[in-house]
Amino acid sequence: MYFYEGVCRFTTLNSRNNRQNFFALLHEQPSVITMRKQYDTALPLICSMGKEHLIPEELHSQIPSSTINDWKNRNYHSHYFGSEMNTMLKEVIDHYALLNEHRNLKKVLFAIKRVWIQSSKIIMPVVYKMKEYEDFFIDKIQYMIEFFPGNTNFKWFRISSSGFYNKLMNVKLKCGISPTQNCFRRNPLQLSTSEINSIKNLFENPQFKCWPISSLYYKGLREGQIQVAKGTFYKYAKLLNLKRLHPSKLKKREGIKTECPNQFIHVDTTFWELPSSNKKLAIAIVTDNYSRKILGWNTSFLNNAQNVKDALGDAIAKINYYYPNCELINLLADGGMENHNKEIETLISETNSTTIQKLIARKHIRFSNSPVEAVIKIMKRYLRIIAFHSTTKESLEKHLMKAVEDYNYNRPHNSLDGLTPYEAYTYPIQKRPKEYQNTYTARAKRIKENRKTNCNVCK
Repeated sequence: MYFYEGVCRFTTLNSRNNRQNFFALLHEQPSVITMRKQYDTALPLICSMGKEHLIPEELHSQIPSSTINDWKNRNYHSHYFGSEMNTMLKEVIDHYALLNEHRNLKKVLFAIKRVWIQSSKIIMPVVYKMKEYEDFFIDKIQYMIEFFPGNTNFKWFRISSSGFYNKLMNVKLKCGISPTQNCFRRNPLQLSTSEINSIKNLFENPQFKCWPISSLYYKGLREGQIQVAKGTFYKYAKLLNLKRLHPSKLKKREGIKTECPNQFIHVDTTFWELPSSNKKLAIAIVTDNYSRKILGWNTSFLNNAQNVKDALGDAIAKINYYYPNCELINLLADGGMENHNKEIETLISETNSTTIQKLIARKHIRFSNSPVEAVIKIMKRYLRIIAFHSTTKESLEKHLMKAVEDYNYNRPHNSLDGLTPYEAYTYPIQKRPKEYQNTYTARAKRIKENRKTNCNVCK
C-alpha cells in the first residue's frame, strides 16, 4: 500500500526532491490501526430476548451500555442471516433463566423427599389398610412413573413392584362375579363360586335365622359345606353384605370358670308378655355353667316358688340321668323370693342322689348370675322371631320347646369351640370334630375349581 502511494508521487513529480521524498517514504513506519472488538453471537441474542441479567457480572461490565442497548433494540431475526437456526439456543437460554430463577428449588425438593421417606414408614401402612383409597394411590403411583424411575416410586410409596402391578391389574380387571372383584383365574386361592353359594345358603336358610354368624360357620364346617377359616368366613359375609343383629358388646368380665358339667348350675326367671291378654308369662330357666345347656325350664302366669321348683326338678332329673354319680352341685341364683323359700329348700333336702349347695349371686360369692341371663337373652331372641304372634300360654310353650331343642342339640356354640351344648354336656373331654381339619383338601379343590371359572374379563 505504501509502495503504491510512493510510485504515484514519483510519477507526478520528476524533480530531484521528489525522488528524495520517495526514498524517504519507503523508510517510513506504517501507522497502527485499532481493530473493533468482536462479540459472540450469543450475547446479542440474549440481549434481544430481554435477558441480559443472565450475562455474568464480570463480562457485563466490559460491554458498553450503548452496545447493550443497541442489541436490545435490534431485530435479531432481520439483522442476522440464518438466525432461525438458533431455536435450540433460545430453548437453552429459557431453561437456564428458569433454573436461575428457582435456584433453591432443588434443595427444597430434596428436603421434601427426605421428610416423606421418613414419614412414609408410618403413613403408608395405615393408608394401605384403608381399601377405599387403594385405587387413588395406585393411580398416583402410575402417574409418577412418567417422571421418576419405577423403583424410586415404589420406594417412596412403600410398595414392592410385584405388589404394585398386582394391585394395578386388580384395579383394571375387576371381576363382576367375584365378591372381592378379583379374577378367579389370576387369584385362584380365593373362595370358589360353590363355596360362596354355600355361605349364602347358610345365611338364607330360615331354620338358622336365630343363629349368630359364628354358629353358622361351625354348622357349615361340621356338615362339610365349607372348609375355610373363621376369619375368611366373616370376611366374605361382610363382602356379601350378610349380617346378623347382635346385642351391644358388653365389657368382658371374668366369670365363674368350671372344669366339668354340673359344677355350677344357674336358675333365673324372665317374663314374656302375651299380646292378646296383656299378661306376662314367667319363664324359669336352669342352665349348666360348663356346657351352657338348658337343663330345665317351666312357664307360669305366677312368678312363684312352684314355677322355679318345677324347672329345678326337671334339671335335677336330667343330671341324675346323665351323671348318676354326681356328688356336689352348686346352685347359683339371685336374691328373688321365688328362689329362696320353703318349697325350694324342701326340694333340695329331698334330693338324695346328690348334694345341692344353694348360693346367692354377689352375696355368698362375688360373681353375678350372668351365664343364665345370657341364655335368657338368646331364648328371647328366638321368641321374638318365631313366637312373636303367640297369644296363648300353650302356643308360647310349643315355640319355646322348639327353641330349647334347637339351642341344645343343633346350634354350635362359639365359646365351646363349635360344639353344641348337648355335646359339651354329655362328652366334656371331646375335641373339635375331625371334619374341621380338612382345610388342605378344600384348598386344593378350591384352586382347581377357580382355574376353571371364567368371567367376562378372562374370556
